[in-house]
Amino acid sequence: MDSSSIVCVADQLLKSEPGLAPRLDTLSYLDDSEPNWNERPFLSAVETLRGQTGLHIDVNMQLSFIPLRDEDKFPSTPAMGVVPSVPQQRVSRYFRCEGIRVALSGTGGDETTGGVPDGS
Repeated sequence: MDSSSIVCVADQLLKSEPGLAPRLDTLSYLDDSEPNWNERPFLSAVETLRGQTGLHIDVNMQLSFIPLRDEDKFPSTPAMGVVPSVPQQRVSRYFRCEGIRVALSGTGGDETTGGVPDGS
């Protein structure tokens, strides 16, 4: 039901049917400044079980995950002149360098299991 269990089940599927995908990497967004968003225990448990460390992206509460606006360009549309944030650039670079073409997201999973809805 959550990203930790999905990764563990996916690992088991890949062990039993290795041709399904060449590999499975994990990407975790972390914010150590937010006391209600402590993903590290779950992240550590999954990485220990897998024997593999994933990509960790710090998205601290200074709104570093929000795209930046290019001040030199007139924004004729809402997306015009938007520059990806540093965390977004880091994820894109990692995907490019590693040849990753597909990303599965657990965003929204907490809401279906009773977590507090969060507009971010």
